[in-house]
Amino acid sequence: MPMANSKRLTVDGVEYSYQPFARDTLYSQVPNWGIVQRMSQLLGGSIPPAGLGRALLEATYRDNSATFRPEWAFHQYAMRADMGPPIGESRTLVVNGLSYAYQVFARDTLYNLVPNWADVRQLSRLASTTDPASVALRDALLRATYAATGARYEPGWSFHQLARQWNIGAPLADPFVLDIEGVPYNIQVYALETVYNIVPYWSDVKRLSTLAAAQNMNIAGGTNFRSLVLGHSPLETAVLPVTDEPVPEVGGEWTPPASLISRVLHYTPVVPNYADREGARVLWLVLHGDTGPAQATLDWMATPGSLTSTHYYITSTGVIYGLAGERFMTFHAGNVMLRGGHVITMNRYSIGVVLERPDITNAPQMEALRWLVRDISSRHPRIKLLRWPSFKPAGLPPRAVGG
Repeated sequence: MPMANSKRLTVDGVEYSYQPFARDTLYSQVPNWGIVQRMSQLLGGSIPPAGLGRALLEATYRDNSATFRPEWAFHQYAMRADMGPPIGESRTLVVNGLSYAYQVFARDTLYNLVPNWADVRQLSRLASTTDPASVALRDALLRATYAATGARYEPGWSFHQLARQWNIGAPLADPFVLDIEGVPYNIQVYALETVYNIVPYWSDVKRLSTLAAAQNMNIAGGTNFRSLVLGHSPLETAVLPVTDEPVPEVGGEWTPPASLISRVLHYTPVVPNYADREGARVLWLVLHGDTGPAQATLDWMATPGSLTSTHYYITSTGVIYGLAGERFMTFHAGNVMLRGGHVITMNRYSIGVVLERPDITNAPQMEALRWLVRDISSRHPRIKLLRWPSFKPAGLPPRAVGG
């Protein structure tokens, strides 16, 4: 969802247009309107002292009634964990005699116990708590979160109960009724989702993203690789489980035929969307699924400004395309929170592999994947496999797919 109107700023004599959204701030150089870029990709999880990235960061906060303070733990955490724009300045509240500082962001509300400034926590982690003290804190923070946008929190309302359960970010306004073809709909917009029901069926709450997916509309997600920069899809949780399993063999013992090697093709035109790893060591091989068709996705990744790329693409016929060298970082995944709360930019530490309509019964494709995993493992012996939520091969039980 947009969090502010589009505006312009000038940095080092160059004019840019930008607009903050819940998941990221988008920008383009004037007048190159078609080349839209993401602030998060520009920053890479860091806080620059000056330049375009710093100007966009400060403007994003300013346009949402806050001041960016790089020394503050809230703002450092928000950058690392990809919390999106703030909604107003930080404030304090008292619950059961204890003072808490908090600040509402598009994707979550951050808080800490005063004066433990460095111990930053997320409100969403209290969603399922049953401890009375934690429930009191959660409800107080939820009331403050809703109040930040002028909305009212009602713990008994289905909208608000499910919004807490679904973790769809801050509300942007109170519910409202909209008549569509003679049917009254109750609607509430959140930073990451819009929920609705037909009046007066208050408990039958539905999600706009589900409706869009049923109508094959690629808004806010889906598993079509070219429709999004992976890592910002609602299909992906804020905390991705990282496997501790050793480097897997994707199947049993298998010696690839010589003909398979010849199918590793360098795709042309050259994919322009890659960057330096800045010394980061490759730790993960990330598998993604793509609904295809392969040619459309490959063409999209070769388009300047698409901001989506991967190292390898395996078609449904088992052809392997190489799109970028492994020494480079491609843009196939976003920021990921590991166990313990540490946030990294997954792109810097991973090799991305996309499969067109992955199917475990598709022998040519699975043979190609086996060979590619072995080949990559020969160069990165300690690499681990991570299955992205979009990687759901046909023929594989859901619980076997993993995170």
